[in-house]
Amino acid sequence: MTPTYIFFYILYNIINVFIIYKSIKIILNNELVFNQKYEIISYILYFLISTTIFLLIRIPIIILFSNMLILFLIQFNYNTTIKNKILLALYIILILSIIDVIVSLIINKFITNINFKSQYQSIFSWLLQLLICFILLKSIKIFEKMSLNIIIPNIFWLPLITIPIISILITLLLLISKNISVYLVIFLCILLVIINIMLFILYDFLIQYIKHKLDKDILEKENEFNLKQLNIIKTNYEILEEFRHDFKNHIIHINKCAINSNLNEIINYTNNLLDKTKINDNFNVNTGNLVIDSLLSFKFQEILKNNIKLKYDIKIPYDLNINSVDLICILGNLIDNVIEANLMLNNVKDRYANINIKYIEKNLLINLENNFKEVKFDINKNLKTIKKDKTKHGFGLKNIKKIVDKYNGNMEINIKDNKFITKIALILEN
Repeated sequence: MTPTYIFFYILYNIINVFIIYKSIKIILNNELVFNQKYEIISYILYFLISTTIFLLIRIPIIILFSNMLILFLIQFNYNTTIKNKILLALYIILILSIIDVIVSLIINKFITNINFKSQYQSIFSWLLQLLICFILLKSIKIFEKMSLNIIIPNIFWLPLITIPIISILITLLLLISKNISVYLVIFLCILLVIINIMLFILYDFLIQYIKHKLDKDILEKENEFNLKQLNIIKTNYEILEEFRHDFKNHIIHINKCAINSNLNEIINYTNNLLDKTKINDNFNVNTGNLVIDSLLSFKFQEILKNNIKLKYDIKIPYDLNINSVDLICILGNLIDNVIEANLMLNNVKDRYANINIKYIEKNLLINLENNFKEVKFDINKNLKTIKKDKTKHGFGLKNIKKIVDKYNGNMEINIKDNKFITKIALILEN
């Protein structure tokens, strides 16, 4: 083995271990059992052991089983079952073996066109393997990000697709080209690997940036809602304080009217007082649960302003064992969706909402029903947005789904008789 061979293998194995690290993180997606320092140390040990065995022992069967064992042990960094650890170790070895076979076939098929020495054949095959692995890893990452429904602008999406394709085409051209310098082939392959690595990193940054921006927009919306709610509470408080301050004067006036048997004046005066202090009594929720009372009272006022017929039945205890932020997220997003769906209806008379919230045997049941204009589904039977700003779509329902899963609950969306029905059940402990 020449120093060049050893150098390129070490370089290859560093990148290979990094690919395996990223693959395991994507597939398991679990919290670390230990801290990140031990995780990094375990992968460094994996690199050192696998490199030593390959360079010193060079027995294929020992290399294969040692890699499989290390891959199994390294997964003890994560919260997953023994069966999953075994399966993942086997699948990673299988995929790497298949890639190795594919690369060997390509090399054997076209290698006669290039004057390669044996060591350069190995170096070239390693580079080709890395390129294939990176494209595969990036594809997995793309599909994982797709599950978030993050819309990537076309200006960024085009290079994400074209660069890997061009890289493969260049690699194939290098293989079938005649009388080409070995060093040029190696240089171009290294360059392609580096370009794809940079693209992979930039893609991660892009997704994180878009997600951060969307999360920021959601937070601003929640802050806007909280500010509006505080203003309503402040206004109501001022009205009640004003009434309490003048209460004695009101009683004196009513008392004088009663002494003088002026019944009409008493009726007119008390009616004026009721009109002044009434805060939409028909839509003022009072369950004793401050979070639900405040949120629903505010949302019901919004429903009323938009001429939406409202029916509701709220029967819950005041001391629900649920995080207030979670409750606001679920109810706020669901009712916002109900309002938006009704506002799309051309005929105001068709606007309708029915909201039922009940607590039965440790289960919080939330049922919402509304009329709708149009509903679309994608190929996975997920709701598609009909909003103009598609980048912000889906986070409301996804946040709700996360909270439902947090409480081991269930969420169903049905369409029946031109009505959109959402049912949620949360399991709450005492």
